[in-house]
Amino acid sequence: MAGFQRFPNPDPMFMFKELKDNGNKALKKNRLAEAHHWYNAALCFLQQPSISPQIANEHHVILCNRSHVFYRQGLYQQSEDDALTAISICPKYVKAYWRASQAILADPRNKKELAVKYLADALWLVFQEDGNEQDQRHFLTEICKLASDANITGSKQTTLRNLHLPDARNKIWLSVVKKLCDQNKWESMAMLLIHYDSRNVQHSLNTLDVSEWKCGDIIVGKLLSSLSDDKMAVYGERLAIFLLQKGASIETIEEYTMTNSLHFLINLSLRIRSVLLLRFVLDNFECIRAKINYQDNEGNTALHLVVKASVDNVVY
Repeated sequence: MAGFQRFPNPDPMFMFKELKDNGNKALKKNRLAEAHHWYNAALCFLQQPSISPQIANEHHVILCNRSHVFYRQGLYQQSEDDALTAISICPKYVKAYWRASQAILADPRNKKELAVKYLADALWLVFQEDGNEQDQRHFLTEICKLASDANITGSKQTTLRNLHLPDARNKIWLSVVKKLCDQNKWESMAMLLIHYDSRNVQHSLNTLDVSEWKCGDIIVGKLLSSLSDDKMAVYGERLAIFLLQKGASIETIEEYTMTNSLHFLINLSLRIRSVLLLRFVLDNFECIRAKINYQDNEGNTALHLVVKASVDNVVY
């Protein structure tokens, strides 16, 4: 790689901006070694005496950018180190908390409790400092995903209990639930919406008042087609019922399962030995009851499926 080029303009701000912009352009094109080179050059430039405050105030930004380079190179400890140094220089720089948390989560040494702490600190910042909605959604979603992790330590539990959360009536929550749905994070959704926790641990995220939430944008068919029978039996049925109660479309069951929705629900009930969801749907959706005489490819109606399966042991 070529060494430092001569700058036609000796103005320090121009020179620094060129170094930073070269690094940003290289990173955008995924030329990671080149990006690392330019960010290193920018950091060296910052060490010069008598640097103006305007340039010095970019120190944490360059460190955060180099942290991203390290992350994409798989150098997670170096990525975390740069992000933490950026935080120490500018504690209100939200992006550095994100970089630190992502580096930690990618690191095989499993320090998730630290990631939760950085995300929690950033969450407080984005709501106290009126951060943009995208940042708010990102941090809330990531915390929700980590909160449902089966491995929970005492420090992580304390962090989750002391989270600074937006009011449950804040519309940001609905975009978080939608993002969790898009990522198939069903247990995290169950934590928020039906207060499910496999460890029976109470914290700020599974005690929210969600009674006024609307779930019309959530695809219940995707949930039912994605979850294993074991998870359906543990929390999936209750989650599906909640979503349907809050406006999720019953029509998406057929769209996602590619099966007559009534037949799908009957077969699901027989497999998980529970009719909780089936009974709710039949009691509340005439469009599903109307499918009672529909036949599958083998000529079976709903009644035929029940008789053939022998439901003596189904839990009512």
